[in-house]
Amino acid sequence: MNELIAVTYDVCEVENLYESMIEHTISDTNNLDEEVAAIAARDIAPVVKVFNQNRQLVKEYTFSQYECNCSELD
Repeated sequence: MNELIAVTYDVCEVENLYESMIEHTISDTNNLDEEVAAIAARDIAPVVKVFNQNRQLVKEYTFSQYECNCSELD
């Protein structure tokens, strides 16, 4: 079983923010989608990118329920 790296991101278009938050080491399992969803919920992250050990992107997930709700700055 290979290990993967899931990186959560904080995103806010209003404040022009796209920032990595936390790296999680996870197993390459059949439940990858569920495992990534749990990580997104724990970190409240709208974007989670999964990389292999060579730091090549495997898959990017978006979670609209964790998107920033701030409004335009005046």
